[in-house]
Amino acid sequence: MPWDPDPYSPHPPDGPYHQHAFAEVVEGVHDLLRRYDSGTVERDHLLRGKDNGPRKRDTLNYWLFWQHHPQHERWKCLGQRYWSIAAWGAWREYFQSLPLKERFGRDGFPALRSLPKPATLPVGRNGSALVSEHVVPKKVMQSFLLPVRSRDDIAQVLRANLCCVVTRSENARLPPSWHPDQDKPIKDLRPWNRYRGRGITVLEHAGWTFDEREALSEAGLLVNGHSPASLAGRR
Repeated sequence: MPWDPDPYSPHPPDGPYHQHAFAEVVEGVHDLLRRYDSGTVERDHLLRGKDNGPRKRDTLNYWLFWQHHPQHERWKCLGQRYWSIAAWGAWREYFQSLPLKERFGRDGFPALRSLPKPATLPVGRNGSALVSEHVVPKKVMQSFLLPVRSRDDIAQVLRANLCCVVTRSENARLPPSWHPDQDKPIKDLRPWNRYRGRGITVLEHAGWTFDEREALSEAGLLVNGHSPASLAGRR
């Protein structure tokens, strides 16, 4: 039985965005690091934060974002591979409070306006706003990418570049720009260790692999046996 509304709706027209974007992102990072080594991209620009200018592809952050979603605010949340139970509950409550005509876009997918944001929530409810959160902070991901050059090594690092939709309240519990495994070799990085013990649980996704489920379970982020009915009133 799927979630209703379904946060894991696949991005059109090619299905799960992460799967068909991964090779492009690996190639983009590989080319960017090559140009950095040649001196055509400065270190300060390479490590720059969000940049929507003409040189946005010359930043590592651009590719770390692009791996998760295309440049559309709706898909920063909708279609992500991981959602917290609280985030889904907050979205479900807000979604169902809207008139039917405002819940979906013309393409049949939930509309951007159906996703709770600080500007659309009542005063005092901003903690229920949705945040597209980098499980391994971008600065930590940059530190793992800087020393690597081969496509295989870049791909290994990028497989740890996970995104989870959480509530603003949950996001406040997570340490910014830090990860407990940031000083370990990439092979020993466990992305979900940053969520361990923070009171966050993750909503089941039928498309997870065995390894994905094991990683979440090991970090204590799964609730066994939950269903749409059992979570209907949970937030």
